[in-house]
Parts: sequence; C-alpha cells; structure tokens
Amino acid sequence: MLTAENISKVYRKQKRQVTALQPVSFSFGDRGLVAVVGESGSGKSTLLHLLSGLDTPTTGSVHCDFGENYASFDFQDAQLIDEMTLYENLCLVGKVLPGTPAPDDGITAFGLDEVKDHYPFELSGGEKQRAAILRAVLENRPVLFADEPTASLDDLHAGEIADLLAAEAKKRLVIVVTHDPQYFADRADRVIRMEKGRVISDTGGAQEKGAENYSASSPVFRFRTVLFVALHAMKRAKGRFAMLFFSLLLSLTCALTCLNILSLDDPGEVYTGLRSENMATADLHKDVRLTEGELSSLSEEYDALPYSDAEWTIFHAISEDEYAETRAVRAYLSEECPFPLLAGEKNLSFGETAISDYLAEWIAEQRGFARAADVVGQPLNEGRDVRVTAVYDTGYTGDDAEEGLKAFDYRHKTLCMTEETWKEYCSGSLQRDCFDAVFFLGTYGTVSVRNETYRPPEFRLLYGEDRDLQPGEIYLCDNVAAMLSDDIASLVGTKWKMPVCDMISLEQNARYEAGRSEKEYTIVGVYSTVVGLLNLTVSEEEYEDIFWQYSSWRNYANSGVALPDYSADAVRALYDRGFYDDSALSENISDGSFWVYSLSIVAGCAAVVLLVIAVFSLFMFLSASFVKARREMGVLRSFGLSSASVSKMYFLQLGILLGAVALCSFLLFLLSVPGWNFVLQKLVERAAAVVYIVWGCLWALFAAAVLFAVAGGLYIFVRLKKRTAVDLVCER
Repeated sequence: MLTAENISKVYRKQKRQVTALQPVSFSFGDRGLVAVVGESGSGKSTLLHLLSGLDTPTTGSVHCDFGENYASFDFQDAQLIDEMTLYENLCLVGKVLPGTPAPDDGITAFGLDEVKDHYPFELSGGEKQRAAILRAVLENRPVLFADEPTASLDDLHAGEIADLLAAEAKKRLVIVVTHDPQYFADRADRVIRMEKGRVISDTGGAQEKGAENYSASSPVFRFRTVLFVALHAMKRAKGRFAMLFFSLLLSLTCALTCLNILSLDDPGEVYTGLRSENMATADLHKDVRLTEGELSSLSEEYDALPYSDAEWTIFHAISEDEYAETRAVRAYLSEECPFPLLAGEKNLSFGETAISDYLAEWIAEQRGFARAADVVGQPLNEGRDVRVTAVYDTGYTGDDAEEGLKAFDYRHKTLCMTEETWKEYCSGSLQRDCFDAVFFLGTYGTVSVRNETYRPPEFRLLYGEDRDLQPGEIYLCDNVAAMLSDDIASLVGTKWKMPVCDMISLEQNARYEAGRSEKEYTIVGVYSTVVGLLNLTVSEEEYEDIFWQYSSWRNYANSGVALPDYSADAVRALYDRGFYDDSALSENISDGSFWVYSLSIVAGCAAVVLLVIAVFSLFMFLSASFVKARREMGVLRSFGLSSASVSKMYFLQLGILLGAVALCSFLLFLLSVPGWNFVLQKLVERAAAVVYIVWGCLWALFAAAVLFAVAGGLYIFVRLKKRTAVDLVCER
C-alpha cells in the first residue's frame, strides 16, 4: 500500500515562495489505474514527483509497504538516452537493476520489434512513449508512475498508450498524470482532479489489494555498466572531447617537458652529452690531487684509470733547420688501452704507448707511411725509446677544422701508456725542463723552483760560489733576495726558513691554507736571470722529492680519472665525491646546459598559459556536459542511483580521457627529448646534447591526470548532489 500524509511542496524562487501543492493526504491500493487530471500548472506533476519519491515534500511524508525502491517512472517526452538504440535503452534497466526481466518479450508485446535497433531520433512519438513505458515496466516495481504519457500524440497513438497502462494496472498500481482525461475516463479506476495546487475531487472505487510479486531491489552501477553508459555518452560529445583532449595534451606535455628540464643535473647532462657523442671514457677532474688510496678505490669500484694533461710533443725533422710537430694533450695511464683498437695490441708494457687515430695519421703522413696502422712498432718520436704498439679509434674523420678547440684536441690528441712510462718519459722531462712546475709559498709571494742541473736561461751568479748544490742548499734569484734584504750580498752563507705548502690535500679555494710546513735552506749564492718570475734553484737530488710532493703541475695535471665503461650512476657517484667534467666535450656540454635552461623559460611561460586554458576548458566541458546530459542523469537517478553512483560515469569518462592524454603526453614527451637536443644543436654552435629523461617527472604527469579527474568528478558530484532527479529531468 502507498500512503501520503499531509504532503505539500513550496518552491523558493529568489526572495519569494511559490506553493506548488497544498497539504494533501492519500492512500492507494496495490493495483489499479489512478488518473490525476488538471490543467497545466495545477500541481499534478508535483504530486506525482512527491508520491514517486523523485522529489522531497516540504511537509508531510510518503510511505510504501514495499520499501524505498518501489517506483518506476515514465517521464514526459520519454527521456530515452539519445546515444543508445531502443534495445540498448531497455537493456540498461537490467544492467542497473539485477534480476529484472530481459526486454525481448516486452519488445514483442509492445510492438517494437521492427524499431528496436533504431535510435530515439528515428522513432515516432508513439514508439518513444511505448518504449518509455516498457522501460518502466521492465524495472519490475510495484508502482508505475507516468507523467503526461499521451502528450503530443494523436488520438490513435494516445489510445494505444492508455490501453498499455490500463493493462499494466491489472498487475500493479499505475498512477498517471494527464491533461487529456478523455483517454483515461473509461479506463481509470480512480480519478483525482486538481486545480491551483489543490485536490478538488477524488472519485472512483478503491484499488485492489495484493499486487503481484514485484522486486524493490536496490540498483547497482557496476563498472561494466558505468563503462557502457560512459562510452555512449562520449559519442555525443566527441567534438568537445577532442578539443579538451588536445588542450590537455598540449598543456601537460609542455609542463612535463619544462619540469623535466628543470630537473636536469650536471652529472646527468655530462653523461648524456658524452653518450650522444659516443665518447669512450668519461673524464672527471678534481681540484685536489688524488691519493694512491683514492685512486685504488676508484679503480676497484669503477675500473677508473688516472690521466695526465701534461703535453707530450711529437715531432718530425723535415731538415736540419726545419721540423713539424704536434702535441698529445692527455695521457691515460693504464696497462691496458681502454679504447676500441684499430691496430695493435691493447696490453701495454714499460716503454710502450697506444696512440689515437689522429696522431697515428699525422705520424704516418710525416714519415711517409701508407696507412695509420703502419705506425705500430715505430718509435713515437724518432730516436726516442717510447714505441707505438697500438692505434685506437676516437672517431677522427680527417676534418681538422676545429683543431685547437678543446672538443677536438682532448678527444683526438691523446695517448695511453703505463704510469711507469709516463713518469720516466713525460714527467721526468718536466722535472728537468719545466721552470714553473713547482711552487713554494714564500713570504712575499709564489716562488718558482728550478732544477740546479737545468738552470734558468742566461743564469749569471752575482754573489757566492758557483758549484754543484747539495740537499739543503739553494741559489736565490736577485728579485727574491731583494725582498729579503737591502744588502743581497750579505745573504750568502745565511740560513733561511721558507714556508711551503703540501698541495696533496688542498681545496682549490684554500690551496695555501692547509698542510703548511717549513724548510730551512742555506743560501750559497744570488743570481740574475732573464726570467721575470720569482724563482730559486735547488739541487737535482732534492728537486725530484719537491716535485712529487709540492708541484702544482703534479697536483693539477694528475688529479683526474677516466671511466672506460661509465654509467649515469657512476658519473653521479664521482660528482658526489667532488669531481666535475673534464672531458673533451666539457665546454660543449656547458654551452648546451646554459641554452637549454634559457629556452625552457619560454616553454615554461607557454606551459603556464596552456595549463590555465586547459583548466578553463575542462570546467567549460563539464558544465556543457552536465547541461546536455542532465535528463539522462535524471533517468539514472530515477532508477534509484545516488549522486555518487551517477558521478562514476563522469569519473570514468575523465579517466578514459585523461588516461589517453597521459599516454599521448608521455609519448610526445619521449619524442620531445631528442627534439630539444636537435633544436639546441641547430641553434647553438657546438652545443652538446644534454637533455635526458628524468623519470621521476612522470609522477607529476600521473598526479596532474589524477588531480584533473578528481576535480572534474567532484565538480559533477557537487552539482548532482544539489539536484533531485526531477530537477535534472525538468532542467531546473
């Protein structure tokens, strides 16, 4: 039994109240046809909405013995979902209300077989109404409500609809609202007349008791059903979906790309730049001389090998008065050549060296060899002991246009030898010949130390004895002597304590502050020289010890390591230990890094603008979708679905859309990385490719997609929550 006790409805419009239904009470049986008639605006539809539970009364209450989900509703104008065929509209009932009958028998009984695959816009008015009534019947609920089912129909079709409802009234309670009472006068068991929100008459016999066994089950909006409805709804809005898709795609891709660039770091850029140019080693430098223990640790962990930037002159005598020369600017110290070989053996012994393809071609050209490989077995310099045993590949193509640049010289002008060979033939030469190889920290400045065997040019003793120096004895140049005393001759035979700096453990910005010590010397002479630097001369025996302990050349030319089989993690680990890029491409990588950050500022501004447009587009899309689909949402709500359940459809639509956006954005992002590097190298001369993928940025893409989906879904949920099914269907 359905009962209504003192129900009324008052609408508030702006600052005034409109009473749509005066307080009224009813009691209905379990079966029979009840016709509620009256002119438009009499309150009959309001009464129907309150009795069916689609709207809430201002006062009073409605009760049904069958529980909450007792009503099925035939809306005015049928309210079929436009994107579904008639058959799909009817099947939707079974998807939302499990246990309800299949539509096939009903389609035949209602004469809809021939049009079941038609869309609503292809149906006549009578066919739509029959389909709407059949949908309500398929809900299999004890009370069927019909709102103006004969409106806009001709007499023939209106009579058919009235007959269908009368037939259903023999099985359940049917309450019809109509302003065409002639179609129900002979068919209705009870007629309620209304005028201006009041019931003016209620005539007819009592409805029968004992309805058939109808379900009042709760609706279920399973994922497959949500997907089914969402995909059909997306058909209608495919144009707006496409516009929103591209708006979100551009904004998210641009934002992701900018975030990726801002997340780049020096180790990653160095690794990317080196790999892009197929560099065989990652050469990393430190401003502090590496100790034997540190070198051993790096060798064990990363197969690192030390290198030295002491220049090695390679010459060829053309005649007695003319010779050609080139220089090797970097020597890798290893017993095994780390580079891909073009000729020879990779293992190296004392007195052997492997040289780059550039050096091999230069030697071959100067000495008249047919091929670079013919240099193998030849001395590196004619008449010297170091022998070439291998030639390795550095990618030299014969183009010397960039010779002199670091990117060229430190890639192609290199060689590899054992540390023993290097000490004997390269650094040994420096010990003899390089006048500014070693520095002491003097009271009045930095003093260059010379080897007594190789005195400065135009050495001329002014005071003291000209003889071989012993350890602890020094000659002072006149410039240094003048700083110590006005009478430089009186210094001969005196002792002088000079502070020196232990450069093994020094940082670059405090190189003269740590490891200080003092050495005492006997001044045995004062000399003059054409060399303008402050300098002094020590014995050959003492010079070697000083060289290896205090030499700036020793500490700064031999404080780097090369990683033959380098990885991004290895490069990053060495950066954490205080190393930095010292490769042939260091300047190119630095230029690339600077310009890519500059370009990212422009892209970042574009990303912000596009994100604002995307957010605006999203909410404009949702607003338009809500307006266009609210009747369909009202139908779903009439099945008993909650606002949250109906919102699932929009969550899923946004999920599908944003999932596609995220996937395409990810693919475009992957393509943008080589694109950035391509543009960078085209715009900036000799810039290295430094842009790489920071995978952590993808979390930002995922978070943005989820945020958009949640924000959009909540927006729809809030708007649905504020409206009843009647508000939606009646577009209020």
